[in-house]
Parts: sequence; structure tokens; C-alpha cells
Amino acid sequence: MKSSKHHRSHAGKMKVIFIKLIGGPKVTIVFFLACGLFLLLSLIEKPGDIEPTSHGYRSRLIHHRAPSIGKLKVWSLEDYPLEKRVWRPSDYETDKPSPSCQLDKLLMVIVPSTPGQLDHRTAIRNTWGTLKKVKGPVYHQTVFVIGLPSDSQERASLLEESNKHKDVVFVNVADPYNNLSLNVQYGLYWAWTECKPSYLLKVPDDSFVNVKLLTNYLMANDRVCSKDLYVGRTQNSKEASRHPDKHKIAPEKATRGDFYPRYASGGGYLISGDVLEKMVSIAPYVPLLPVEDAYVGILAHLSGVNVIDSGRFTYYSDKWQICNYLYLMVIQGVSTDVQYLCLRYSEECSDVCAEQVSGRSGWE
Repeated sequence: MKSSKHHRSHAGKMKVIFIKLIGGPKVTIVFFLACGLFLLLSLIEKPGDIEPTSHGYRSRLIHHRAPSIGKLKVWSLEDYPLEKRVWRPSDYETDKPSPSCQLDKLLMVIVPSTPGQLDHRTAIRNTWGTLKKVKGPVYHQTVFVIGLPSDSQERASLLEESNKHKDVVFVNVADPYNNLSLNVQYGLYWAWTECKPSYLLKVPDDSFVNVKLLTNYLMANDRVCSKDLYVGRTQNSKEASRHPDKHKIAPEKATRGDFYPRYASGGGYLISGDVLEKMVSIAPYVPLLPVEDAYVGILAHLSGVNVIDSGRFTYYSDKWQICNYLYLMVIQGVSTDVQYLCLRYSEECSDVCAEQVSGRSGWE
């Protein structure tokens, strides 16, 4: 009995001390209510990444829980309507002639460039980019996508170059040096509406493309490659750029999340024709981003297409030997003079390395 009274007395003293510490009975009630509300909110599932519904890319979006890294949500466009256009690729058309193209060509290569990069375009034309320079059947076409400059001298030089080579697609932008996202998106739009290739490869103008290996691979594996293909060297959940001068874009600013979806590096990525069509259909409803390759990754994400990481897309190294060209398809960071060496290696590797095999198959 004595023990019970002692226990109640002790509990009463503790209650008094606790109430004094937190400021009184009313504060106590508020404190516990706040804790309960916090726990309740933490259990509620918030909408995250979005996917198009089966009714089409312009219909409403359904929500799924967003993947996360720690406590940061990966890129999502919550409640973003794919019913209202936010920009139009056709607004950036020019009255300048575009390259002619054969419909349903196996591979279209688009190369975003700038007016001052003539030496890079010349090297590409003299190596892998010009059809007659690559031995074997003609399965690919290369075009350069360039913003039409306001400077009269630059414009005249570019028009002369275009008339001579007939491989330049012009984009009507005020600043061709800082509109990479727009240049690429217009290139995708032009390629699909005008040419409808089975596959499209985007590379910068300092890249070498092992055209023979790539086209042979696509023809041999068309059954498995022709649908939902988006492949390159991937970037994993890279933090969204906040720097205002990273790259300029003409249309309105885009909504920003903490992390971009996983995407292929702008050093080179390959997509199948069905993915190209989906991206071109979705893009006008999704505000442009200053980071070109991340924006393409978002379009793929909204199209329900996952990126494939491939070691066949890489950066140039003087350690690469001729037999490496049995395997490598796209090499970025290639100087103009090295383009000729890469072409020679790609053409001779089958004979020189006849007793060797690449040791790998597929995109890995």
C-alpha cells in the first residue's frame, strides 16, 4: 500500500516537473497534437514521377511515387498538363533550304554545331560523315544543325557552306552559341517530320562515329533494337543545374526538381524511330531546359523509355588501339586531325584484327 502511494506521488511529481518544463498544460496539449499531425503527414504518399497514360501523350498524367536519393525527390513534373503547348519547333523554322533525305533511311546522324566550328564540320565531312567517304552500302546520312546568326558575314559564310555541301539544317535563333537544347530539339523535329529514319544518333561536332560497325550492328539486331531504344553513356540522377548562365534557352523557363532522371550523356546517344516520334510529340508540351541531354532524358522518361548504359559510347584516349574499333561505336573529344586516324582504324580493324573478337556483345 505504501509502495503504491509512493509510486503515485512520484508520478505526480514527474508530471508537474514535465508541465513546468514545457510551459503548462495547454502547451502540453499543443505539443502532442503537433507530434500526431507530423506523424500523420509523414505517412501520406505524395505524387512524384509522372508517366503518360495509355490514352496518349496529350492526355492527363497519372502519378507514381517518385524515386528518391536520400530525402531529395528525383525530377518530376507534378500535374503538368500535356494539353497546352509551351513552345513550338515550327516557330524556329527558316526560309533557307534544308538537306534532302531519303525516307526510311536506316540511320540519321544529327550534329549540333555553331558557325565558328567549320574546321570540325570539315573533318567530319572528310571522314565518317560524308556518304562516299565510308566504304560499303549507304545506310546513313549526317546533317549539321546550326543556329542562323544575325552577323551578316557569318550568315553569308554559312549559306555558302550550306549551298556547297547541302547538309546544314538552319534554326532561327538569335544566339546560336547558347541554344544547344533548342538546336537539338529542332534537329529531332526536322529529322522525324522530314526523314523518319529507323534510328537517330545525336553527337557533338568533336565526335567520331564508327559508322560501319554501328550500321552493321543495327541491321543484325534490328528485331531487338527497333523498339524503345535509348542508349548511350549514362548520367545517374545528376543534380539539376541552378546556374543562370549555364546555357541560355529562348522559350520560357522550366520547372526544376532536385535531380534529373537517369539520362544518356550528350556525348552521343542513339534512339529508335518510335522513341524519336514519342519525343517529338511530347517536347512542345514540356518547357525546354538549358541542359540538353538531361532534357532528352526527361522526354524519354515521360515516354516510358529507360536509358541503356553502353561502354560503346566513350571519350577519346590515345590508349585506344586499332582492335578497340571492333567494339567502339561513338568516341567524343576527337580533334580534327585525329578524325582521320579513327576512320583508318575503323576501316582496317576487321583485317588487322581478324583473329580477334571484341569479346563483348550487345550494348554493354
